[in-house]
Formats: sequence, structure tokens, C-alpha cells
Amino acid sequence: MLKKSLVLSVFSMSMAVLNPRAQAAYYSSNTSRGLETQTFQNQEECVIPKNLPLVSEQKASKKQKSLCEIDFYDESKIKLEAKGNSTNPGVLILDASKRSSDGQFKKIAKFKQSVTCSYTPSILVYFQMSQFLGGAGNVPASVIRTMDLDEHKKIYHEGLSTPIAQMWHSFDAIYTNSTSRAANVLTADKSHLYGGLMVNPRGEERYASFNGPIRGVPYEERMQRSLMKSDGFLVVSHEGPLAALFSEQEKTLAVVAQKVQWARDMGDLVVLDTLFNQQDRPGNIHSEKKLAVLRGQDVKLVDAGKASAEEKTAGVSIDVLLMKDNDCGVNKTNRFRDGSVLEAIRHIHPKTYARVLRLAEALAAEKGASERPIREYFLKEMLYNPEDFEGGKRSFTANLEKAASILKGNCESGLLKLDADIEVQMGLKAEVTDCAIRDL
Repeated sequence: MLKKSLVLSVFSMSMAVLNPRAQAAYYSSNTSRGLETQTFQNQEECVIPKNLPLVSEQKASKKQKSLCEIDFYDESKIKLEAKGNSTNPGVLILDASKRSSDGQFKKIAKFKQSVTCSYTPSILVYFQMSQFLGGAGNVPASVIRTMDLDEHKKIYHEGLSTPIAQMWHSFDAIYTNSTSRAANVLTADKSHLYGGLMVNPRGEERYASFNGPIRGVPYEERMQRSLMKSDGFLVVSHEGPLAALFSEQEKTLAVVAQKVQWARDMGDLVVLDTLFNQQDRPGNIHSEKKLAVLRGQDVKLVDAGKASAEEKTAGVSIDVLLMKDNDCGVNKTNRFRDGSVLEAIRHIHPKTYARVLRLAEALAAEKGASERPIREYFLKEMLYNPEDFEGGKRSFTANLEKAASILKGNCESGLLKLDADIEVQMGLKAEVTDCAIRDL
């Protein structure tokens, strides 16, 4: 009964946070968008969005290509299953040719729509911004995908037999186009629905060093009492240089790597979640293991299976942030801005800092111009509606302006150090101290 009550409570919260102003135009396959488009039976399509206009090389990633190679109806390779846990009634994409040790098919991807707390633009934009910021947050790849409505209804009926049946009933009014939310889910001809198809990572763990003390903490208090009390946040909010945390004798990979990675990852997480109104982060943070290895004057984070025998011996296993649950954002309450979380950050990777300011300045330069490529990008490629992008206090434009102002002001005042870099703390390269840097 407790589990059922919790689901109903979260469902009520999820429905409450759906923003009624987010009335995007119905998705149209006739709109020119994307780097690549793959078509399937039932006139379904998969679109790899373009990269941000500031990215010179417009190239799809291998993982995005792999997502768009998934044919939902190739039963020799793929099995579709209704998601039956958590709060989102999504479609699980399973590898029908491989089973895990417990006999279950391996999950390779998830397909989610703008229902309950989820919002398709949030799924799409986190990956693209992560790539622009140099891999910030280690966000799994995502693409745009459509699905025939009748085929989706088959999954829907399966979903009604799961513990989250009430969430699956969110589609009732959408199927009949009798709710304003249908515009964020259906295609223009009402024959398909659309959403974000994203990689399902494996081997991740709950990131205790970032989630902080969770047990017994009410959901609405987790930002201040959990995330901001976590080990990772205590490092990133440490006053003074990160170097002060280590004596000269301690500046080895084994001592330095994890704490500095905490600082970089937490700074990246706070920046991304501030930009995109993330409402469901505290307690929902994950990590994966990487091997920090020294290659000449560079420190690389690699999968243990790809390291040489010598690197496996000399390398250090550390936790690295994996931002895999990003769908409850963009048109939601900005808990990070409400909690002044970015203002408390004292360390950040110079690439994250430089590129946030570069994007803010490029967007500011578009104001009043007849051509606005960044705005067009967000509306066409990220499927934002105009109010998501600009005009409100929590629009992307407002969030970016605020974040850039905080970062720049704190850097110039000396509060913010651009030193969340393992190589810097190891003495392998010089620390960036120029607050005007934009070209990393």
C-alpha cells in the first residue's frame, strides 16, 4: 500500500508540474531538420538533430546513429516492452538477441514522450548541450523518434497491467486529441506520436557522493538538505583554490583524481540543471566507474576494458557522473535557481565556463536581428516552443543570461576558480585564470 501511495503521490506532482503554457505546434515530418533521418515502416522516422550553431563540425555521434538504426518491428533483434516502474509510461527497447545473467533481455534504449513529468525537449537538449560543453555531465545520446499510434496503443494496453497503470492512462486524452497536451505528443496528422529515444546505460550506480543524505528528507527539501550537503558539493563549494585540499606530497593521481572529478562533475551538473529547469535531480543522480590513467601529460578517463595492462596497474578507479535521467526539465520549476545553487559554486572546469559565456554572448548578439540561428535551432531541432526559449523568467534565454552573469561575476571577483581540472591539480598544465576566455 505504501508503494502504491507513493506512486499516486508522484503522479499527482508530475501532473501538477506540466506547464500549460508549453503548447508546441504538433510535430511535422515535413519540417526540414536534423543531420540525418532514417525512415521505417508505418511512416515512422528517427531524426538525429543538428549540433548547436556554434559547433563548427556538424556530425552525428556513433551512439546517435545506433539509436536511429533501431527498427521497432525487427523481432529478431528488438523487443518492445511497456515500462512498469518509476513515474514515466515509456517504451523499453530490448535487445531480443541477448539476455543478461538473470535471463532477462538487455535494455538498450528508452522511448519517452511529454507525459507526466517528462518533456521531449528536455531529453533532447541535455545531450546536445553536454556535447557543446565538452561532454559535461556524461549525458547519454538521444534522438527524435516517431511511432505509429496504433502500434503504441499495443504497448499502452500492456502498460495498463503494470504498477504504473495510472501513468499509462495519461495517454487516454492524448490519443483522442482531447487535451492541450496532445500538441506536445502527437504529429500534425495525428497518426503518430513523437518523443525522445535515448540510450539506456548499463552498470550505473546511485551516486551517494552527490545525492547526499536522502533517507527521511522530504522531496521538496532535498536540494538544501541532501544535494548541497553531499561530499561532491562540499568540494565544489570549498572557498579558495582546490590545490589547498592537497599537500605537495599528496598530488598523485590516487589522491587528486576523485575529489577533482567531484568538483568538475558537480559544477557541470549545476550548470546544466540551472539552464534547463531540472525539477527531478536530488536523489536521482548516478555514476559509473572509469579508470583515470596518465598518458604523457594528459589524464584520460577510460573504460577499464580499453586500458593497457600497464594502465590497469597504474590507473585509479573513480566514480564519474552519469546524467541519465533528464526528462523532467525545460518547462518546469527551476529548483536550482530558486535555491541559488549556482551562486554557491566555487570551482568549475574552464571549458564549461568558457562555452557557457560564449553561448550567452552569441545569443545576446542575436537580439533584434532578422536572422536568429540559435533561436531557430532550439525551436526546430530541440522542439522547444517559443515560451520555453524566451519571454519568461525561467525561459532558456533568461536562465542562460543569469548563469553567465553569475559565473562571470564570481570569476572576476575571485570567488570562482577555473581549476576543476585533474591535470591542473596534478601540475601537468597551468591553471586558467583569464575570466575573459571564450575559445576552449
